[in-house]
Amino acid sequence: MKIICAVTFLLFSTLAFAQVDSLRTALQHAKQDSTRLRLCLAIAALQTNNNLDSTFAYADKAEAIAKKTNNTKGIADAQYQRAYAVYYAGEGDSALRMYNRLIRDYRALGDSGGVAACYNKAGFIYREQGDRVKALNNYQSALAANVNNENVLEAAGSYLNIGLIHHDQDELEQALKYELQALALYEKTADKGKTCNAMLRIGNVYSAMDDDTTALVYYQRALDLGQQIPSKRHIAICLNNMAGVYSRWGEPKRALGLYHQALIMRTEIGDLNGVALILNNMGLEHTKAQNYDSAYYYINRSYILTDSIDYKEMKMSNCKAFSELYAAQGEYEKAYDWLNRYHTLFADINKEETRNEVSRLNATLEKQESARELERLSQQKIIDDAALSQEKTKGWFLGIVLAVVGVLAIFIFFSNRKTRRTNVVLETQKSEIAEQKKIVEEQHRDIVDSVNYALRIQQAVMPSRNDMKKMFPESFLIYKPRDIVSGDFWWIAEKGGMKVVVAADCTGHGVPGAFMSLIGTSLLNEIINEKGITDPGVILNMLSTRVMQALHQNEERASASDGMDIALAVIDEQADLLLFAGANNSLYYTNIAGELHEVKGDRQPIGFHFDKHRPFKVHTIALEDVTNIFMFTDGYADQFCGNSGTQFGKKFKYSRLKTTLANVQKLNALQQKEFMQRTFEDWKGNMFQVDDVLMLGIKFY
Repeated sequence: MKIICAVTFLLFSTLAFAQVDSLRTALQHAKQDSTRLRLCLAIAALQTNNNLDSTFAYADKAEAIAKKTNNTKGIADAQYQRAYAVYYAGEGDSALRMYNRLIRDYRALGDSGGVAACYNKAGFIYREQGDRVKALNNYQSALAANVNNENVLEAAGSYLNIGLIHHDQDELEQALKYELQALALYEKTADKGKTCNAMLRIGNVYSAMDDDTTALVYYQRALDLGQQIPSKRHIAICLNNMAGVYSRWGEPKRALGLYHQALIMRTEIGDLNGVALILNNMGLEHTKAQNYDSAYYYINRSYILTDSIDYKEMKMSNCKAFSELYAAQGEYEKAYDWLNRYHTLFADINKEETRNEVSRLNATLEKQESARELERLSQQKIIDDAALSQEKTKGWFLGIVLAVVGVLAIFIFFSNRKTRRTNVVLETQKSEIAEQKKIVEEQHRDIVDSVNYALRIQQAVMPSRNDMKKMFPESFLIYKPRDIVSGDFWWIAEKGGMKVVVAADCTGHGVPGAFMSLIGTSLLNEIINEKGITDPGVILNMLSTRVMQALHQNEERASASDGMDIALAVIDEQADLLLFAGANNSLYYTNIAGELHEVKGDRQPIGFHFDKHRPFKVHTIALEDVTNIFMFTDGYADQFCGNSGTQFGKKFKYSRLKTTLANVQKLNALQQKEFMQRTFEDWKGNMFQVDDVLMLGIKFY
C-alpha cells in the first residue's frame, strides 16, 4: 500500500490526461456538430474529477454547439455537466436551482434517466446541507422516475445514497444492505468511477463498525480503480479514507502524508468541499499529536471555507474539532462553547421530527409497491360495495379479504424467497471479505518483511560512514529516507589516485526508488572500479546508456520518469583539481574568500530523455581555492514548513539552503552536520517528511 501511495503522483501525470488528450485531438478533427457535441460532453464529464475550470469551458462549448443545432437534449446535458461542477466549486444552492430546472427539462424530453440523475444529485446536496428529509425525498423520486431500474447506474446511485442516509443515522446494517445492493448493480456496468464510489462507501460503513481491516480492503480496491480511470477526485478520497485508518492505528506520519497528497489533488481540481474535509481531518490529526498551533491552523482554514460554502455537515465537524482542540489544551470554557455550537447544529440536523420523517420515508420505500396495489384495490372495492345490498356486501367483502390475503401470501412468499437469496449473497460476501481480510493481513506482513529485507540489501551495497571518514576525515553525511528504504543513494570510490563522490536521487521513494538505487550503485561499481574510468563526463554518459539498456528504454517504450538525477565529483589531489559533472543536480563550493558558488549540472537526467541526449559537460575547479564542497538531492529544499507562523506550509527552497550553507562554511564538519540537521528538523516541525533527504559535505581546510 505504501508503494502504491508513493508512486501515485509519478504515475498520475502520464495517465490522468491521456484519455482527455485523445478526446481533444478527436475534437480538433471532428467535422460534424453531433460528434463535436458528444466529445465536448465527454471531456467535460472526465474533467469534473480533475479540473473544474476545464469542465466549465467544455460544457459551455457543448451548449453553444447544441444551441446552434437546436439540440434540446444536448443543451440539457451540457447544463447538467455545468451543475455538477458548480456544486463541487462550492455553490450548492446554485447547483440545486440548476438541477430542479433540469428535472423539468428532462421530463419534457421523456428522459427518465436524466430525471433520476438530477434527483440523485439534488438529494446529495440536500444531505450535505443537513436536510436529510429532502435528501431522501429526492432519492425516492429518483427511484420512482427510473421505472424498473431501467437506468442501472442511477438506480445504483439511489440505493447508494439511501444507504448513506442510514449511515448518517447510525443504522449501519441497513446502510450496508443498500450499499452492497448498489455495488452489485455497479459491477454489472463498466463504470469504474461509480464502482469505486460504492466500494468507498462500503469501506466507510465497515470503518464505522470498527472493522478497519475490512474497510482497508475496500479502500484498496477503490484506489486500484481510481488509478485505472484515472481520477484525481477518486484517488484523493481513497487516500483520505486510508489516512483515517492509519490515524486510528496510531501511525500519524503515514496518515498526514496521505492527507497531504489528497489535499493537493483536491486543491488542484478546485473541489472546495473536499478541501474543507481534509483540512479538518489534518487538524484532528495534529490535535492527537499535540501539535496545537498546526491543529488550529488547519481546523480554522476548514471552518472559514465551510462557512463560505454552507456545508453544514462539515461545519458540525469543525465545531467538534475545535472543542477537542481546546479541551486538549485545558481551555475548557472555549471547549464547552464549541461543543454547544456542535450540539446546536447536530440537533438542527438530527432533530426528532427529522429522524421520524426519515424513518417514515424509509418504511415507505420498503413497501411502496405492495402498499400502492393494496390501496388501489381497497378503494375500488369500497366504491363497488356502496351500490350493493348488505348481503352482497358481505360476500364481496369476504372475496376482498380472500383476495387481499392471497396477494399478501404471494407477496410474502416472493419476499421471503428474495430475502433468502439476499442472505445467501450476503453470507457469501461476508465469507469472501473474511478471506480477503486474511489475505490482506498476510500480504501486509509479507510486504513489511520484504521492505526490511530490501533495507538490508540497500545498506550492504552502499558504502559505510566509516568508509567516508577514512577517505575524507573532515566530512559529514545526512541521510534520511522518507520511508524504510530510499530512492536517494550516495557512493564513493578511489581509483588510480582519484577520489569519486556521488549523490544521486532516483525515481520514486520507498521500494521503487530503492530498486533504482541498486541499479545505480551496481553500474557505478562496474564503470569505475571494474573498468577504471574516472572522467566524470564519461562516467555519466556510460551510466545513462547502461540505465536505458537495463530498463529497455527507447522512443517506443519511453518513460522519462524512470532514471535518476546525480551529482558526481572527482577529486584529483595530485593535480590539485576538482572535476564535476551533474545530471539535473549541482555542486556547491566555498572559496578562501568565503564566497558560495554553484556549479550547475546539465539539464538532463540519467536515463531516457525526450530531447536529444548531449554529452555531459565536465567542470574543472582549482582545488587550492576550495574550502568546502556540498552535494545533495532535492529533499532538503523541497521540505514544507511545519511550524506555525508566516512560513507554515512553505518550502525551504534552494535560496534559503544556499544562505544556510554559506553560514556554516567556517564550522568543522561535525558542527556543519549538526547545524544542517537541526535546521532541517526545526523547519519540518510537525510536518511529515515529503521526500528522501541526502546531503554530503567535505571540508578541505
